[in-house]
Amino acid sequence: MIEASEISYSVRNKNILSGVSFRAESGRICAVIGPNGAGKSTLLKILSGVLRQRSGQVNVSGQDIRSMSNSGRAKKIAYLPQTSNAVPCSVRDAVLLGRKPHMSFYPSRSDQYITDSIMEKFRLSEMRDECVTKISGGELQKTHIARAVAQGSPVLLMDEPVNHLDIKNRMEIMELTAQITYENKLTTIVVLHDLNLAVRYADDILVMKEGRLRAFTQTDGLSEPLLSEVYDMPVKIGSMNGTPCLMY
Repeated sequence: MIEASEISYSVRNKNILSGVSFRAESGRICAVIGPNGAGKSTLLKILSGVLRQRSGQVNVSGQDIRSMSNSGRAKKIAYLPQTSNAVPCSVRDAVLLGRKPHMSFYPSRSDQYITDSIMEKFRLSEMRDECVTKISGGELQKTHIARAVAQGSPVLLMDEPVNHLDIKNRMEIMELTAQITYENKLTTIVVLHDLNLAVRYADDILVMKEGRLRAFTQTDGLSEPLLSEVYDMPVKIGSMNGTPCLMY
């Protein structure tokens, strides 16, 4: 569980976030949506500890993240930023890096086992020795997510993990995200621009606009007036074969 209380952040006297409060529970996916400039990425950076808020508090399982060491925080929170540069190394070594907060110097047998198990789940085992700079965009993104999962942290934060990917890869990555969230009872918070992926895979939706929280609701609590006002255009909520979908 991760809880944000009255989070505010500003840069050069410009408010980026103002009084954002919510609590995301374990075993659930929370999608953060909203137009460009809403403060979504800034919020994730504060939740991860990358940025320090001007005021307010972030707790993980009741502990203020500002009281944690860097390694202690990494054991609690895995963060995948919007842009992750690929440093030349094998796919397996890239995933193994996720175990760094748990290593003294060399990876243990447990670190090796966890890495190999996660690679199997993400269907990366066959390319374990390939260089990450030589694989496809979808495979690289799966490698980044596998590394974040390898941290073994109860909170997983991902900023636009499916951006620039094709439909098949988007669906596959979100299916994997849902699977690992429910199997490991993670608290997963993911920024998404694709509203249909958000309503399809998220249990909860955090709606932001101009640095403020406009709504925090279960997915079926979204309304057409709210979405239309937030995005400043008509948005209709429907379904296709029982799966919710948005039309705009």
